[in-house]
Amino acid sequence: MKTIFKVLLSLILLLLLSNFFLKGNATVQRSIEIERPLNQVFMKVANVSEWAKWDPWCTSDSTISNTFPGAIYGLNAQRTWTSEESGIGSMTITAIELNKKIEFDLQFSAPFESEAKVIFTFEQIQGKTKATWAMTQEFSFFFRVFGLLADKMIGPDFERGLQNLKSITETSREAFHILMFDKAEFYVYSKRENCATAEIGTTLEAAYGYLIDKMAEDEISIFGKPICIYHSYTDTEVELEAAIPVHQITKPSEYTKTIPAATVLKATYVGAYDKTQAAYDALDTFAAKNELSISDGHYQIFITDPGTVTDPNKWVTEIYYSVEY
Repeated sequence: MKTIFKVLLSLILLLLLSNFFLKGNATVQRSIEIERPLNQVFMKVANVSEWAKWDPWCTSDSTISNTFPGAIYGLNAQRTWTSEESGIGSMTITAIELNKKIEFDLQFSAPFESEAKVIFTFEQIQGKTKATWAMTQEFSFFFRVFGLLADKMIGPDFERGLQNLKSITETSREAFHILMFDKAEFYVYSKRENCATAEIGTTLEAAYGYLIDKMAEDEISIFGKPICIYHSYTDTEVELEAAIPVHQITKPSEYTKTIPAATVLKATYVGAYDKTQAAYDALDTFAAKNELSISDGHYQIFITDPGTVTDPNKWVTEIYYSVEY
């Protein structure tokens, strides 16, 4: 009996002494490549309500209950949970760089108290998105030895979660893949008009012709596809602004304008201009799902020239909403 006691005491002392030589934290990190655009992957992580669909503990724990006390996207967005298996905890976004990085504070209050820092980073590599999930956990002095086991204990769960993330993102069958990103400021020559909704096409055609003539007078070249900015829209009347991008503004006038940098949502629509409602519905759904505030105006960029592509089923239009913060 004394021998057993001495062995146990020796083991305890060894564990305690080893803590003097071990780091007070441990980092677990895993990565995966996903064949989808950067923002589609980013939003599955940045929207904390989406975690229930791919997080390895959410998908395997039937007793877990998630709540969202405040915002579900952006700085200070939070998910809290209670579970008979996973305990009680919360995760809060403490820093976010659109399509680049998200940082979380992770806190557990049961079955024991602990804290960790989680960082997701995103990188576009040869048409794929590389997502990296890293967690650094602090250990009190007496528990530093558990840091040696962190990678083997948690690493496989990270791998499973990232595989879930890859699967649900790559198998998405949404009609429109809405993208959110930061768009730099750009410059245009523009002309504002009011017209009947049925006369949008002829009004834009006349306005673009006027602007092209004005740009020729100012010796300015076109630097992009034509744009239509909508300021108000009803079934009968529209206030719009025809705009043509330019490289820079050398002679400010009533026709020159700077479109400020903004975070935008973009939907790409293929088809006739009078059938775009489905794309707008998809943009509205995306904004509501992520609880985003959208500015009143929006704009379209006409990628395809109807003068050269006569089949309206092949016309390509990009539709942009601006996100307010």
